Amino acid sequence: MAANASFPSILSWTPPPAPSQNLKVLLAYVNARNKLDLSNVLRFFHTELEHRYLPMSLGRPVLTKKQYGEYLEALTSMMTTFTVSSQL
Repeated sequence: MAANASFPSILSWTPPPAPSQNLKVLLAYVNARNKLDLSNVLRFFHTELEHRYLPMSLGRPVLTKKQYGEYLEALTSMMTTFTVSSQL
């Protein structure tokens, strides 16, 4: 059963005191997503990003980094909050 307000998870995670460089990057990405800060979110993606929806049978077009940023901007404009959490 997924955790929710009625059934909080007993599992939680705290970053280590000296996180690896990879973990630092992940935490910075999650922080940017949680702040709905698209300019910072997009800096984590390569300039030649190709965003693909799977399965390909959906017929969705491949998006460039610019197009994906525009897509995220449209989604974000509908949100007042967004939170990535480590709760299970």
